[in-house]
Amino acid sequence: MAKANSVMYVVVDRPLSKWLKVTVQCFDMNRKILWQEEVASGGGLSGEHGFQVSTEKLHVQLEKRVGQEGLPLLISTAASGPTK
Repeated sequence: MAKANSVMYVVVDRPLSKWLKVTVQCFDMNRKILWQEEVASGGGLSGEHGFQVSTEKLHVQLEKRVGQEGLPLLISTAASGPTK
């Protein structure tokens, strides 16, 4: 049984006009969209450049979502070590 209260979908597309397009959507368990982010690289010299540009843009957008609904910060008690 999952204890999640949201689910994230990531779609990576290769449209004709761009090197790469990435869409990230977050939904609650009732399938209501919580938020969506989308990045697309413009023309470039190579697919590697398009990938780098897209991932950098996506990181900037997702950093704004960290700690909010759909992308919470969780601290693992197992990682913190034994307590006395």
